[in-house]
Amino acid sequence: MPTIDQAAVYSAMLHYLKAVAAAKSTDGPKVADEIRNLRVDDFLCPRRQRPQRWLAYACLYVATIKAPNEVEEPWDYYNILRTIPPRMRHNHCRKAAAHS
Repeated sequence: MPTIDQAAVYSAMLHYLKAVAAAKSTDGPKVADEIRNLRVDDFLCPRRQRPQRWLAYACLYVATIKAPNEVEEPWDYYNILRTIPPRMRHNHCRKAAAHS
């Protein structure tokens, strides 16, 4: 099972490759413009608008690990208890930074 870090790298590379295709070029400044203009919409960051300040936040999950007898198929290891959407994560980080 991929880790969250591996999934994030895959998501970033997918976004880069979409920007290269949109720019019809591998020229750095052209691709960078497309990266800033393209919407992020993949498994990690569904339906996100353009990245703000170069950050695209993914959902976080609160989960427990399933007991071996609860696993029904390969990679079925977690019970998702709660999904924390990016906007809540971002607001929480801003509030925490303001108090430090």
